[in-house]
Amino acid sequence: MKSCFAVSLSLSFFVIRIFSTELKPIYVGHNCSNTALFTPNSTYQSNLETLLSSLSTAAINSSNGFDSAAVGRSPPDRAYGLFLCRGDLSPRMCGDCVATGKVEILQKCPNQRVSVIWYAECMLRYSNQPIFSVMEREPYANASNTENVIDSTRFAQLLGEKLNDVATRASAGGSAKTVAVAQADFTNSKKLYTLAQCTPDLTASDCDTCLQFGISNLVQEKQGGKVVTPSCNVRYELYAFYYASLLPEPVPPPPAPITGRKGRLRSEMSLLPKRLRPLQLLPLMATMEIKDRDRGDLEAASLWIEELEKAFDVLGCTDEEKVTLAVYQLQGNANDWWKATRGRVFPVNTVQTWAMFVETFNVCPEDGGGSIGQSSEVLGWFEAGPSQPDDFSEFKG
Repeated sequence: MKSCFAVSLSLSFFVIRIFSTELKPIYVGHNCSNTALFTPNSTYQSNLETLLSSLSTAAINSSNGFDSAAVGRSPPDRAYGLFLCRGDLSPRMCGDCVATGKVEILQKCPNQRVSVIWYAECMLRYSNQPIFSVMEREPYANASNTENVIDSTRFAQLLGEKLNDVATRASAGGSAKTVAVAQADFTNSKKLYTLAQCTPDLTASDCDTCLQFGISNLVQEKQGGKVVTPSCNVRYELYAFYYASLLPEPVPPPPAPITGRKGRLRSEMSLLPKRLRPLQLLPLMATMEIKDRDRGDLEAASLWIEELEKAFDVLGCTDEEKVTLAVYQLQGNANDWWKATRGRVFPVNTVQTWAMFVETFNVCPEDGGGSIGQSSEVLGWFEAGPSQPDDFSEFKG
């Protein structure tokens, strides 16, 4: 049987609200331990009041909607506290919510050494024990809308998918705000909105554990529901209750692996800084067998190197970037030549330099001397004029 601590709840947070800094935060619930009390006018009370004032000030200046602090030299008089604001709130709105919590938590939990209060916009908690980086699922509060959903089977499937999605992305982190949102069409006229968020001091594993606990305690057949804990919260509604534009963008999934030449080009191009991608417009080396010692081939090679160096100078490429760009233009037999040669030019852990590449490029790899244009042993060569592989459009910008 699930254990649920005594909490005071208000379902008013399900009323559609216009986001405004002038509106009072929507109260959700609070919990007082009722097991540890402090004496009025004691050192702990003084430290607690200082702590809450410090957190309230920090919220106004917080860039990620989270902060923690401690006041006092040692137990039992040391007070620990933290706040977490919903991921889409501005610092001002976050500060307003925490400032409200600073007052109301002491009113609802007088003389308590351990307390937590939740609003739709933020959570504020304090304790006489360390709470930083400690995942706590209890006490928790849950609430739901009174209206049932139509087509509950389809809704449950859609809701489950979206809750698992936001829980996975929120726990994966990648930003100072461990929060994720998602929306999906439920009917032609209604969208489902979901949100999951953890305190950023948790590990990815602890965040996921907390969110899965929250999901398992949601009432999921209603038109809205929420579970809040000291370390995380999950919520869903059939209306937009957050500013999606102010939340971190979802990390796109990795592209499907592509084999062959297109896959090699895309892979190598993705490693280049974005500023270098206009080099896709440079003439590319193509396949052409040399059957005699035609001096014109050497001239074509020199011209190709000169054109590359002009572009490199304009773009300010590093030595390694120059080599990467040049190598990635090798095609056909020229690419085969490089594969057979590069181990000698750039052994493992050797710094790649453009000078080394150019020197090797102009020396016959078989006899150790003479230019490429003077040897029939080198199979890969040039085709004059600009050319462009058909998949280069994917690298623009």
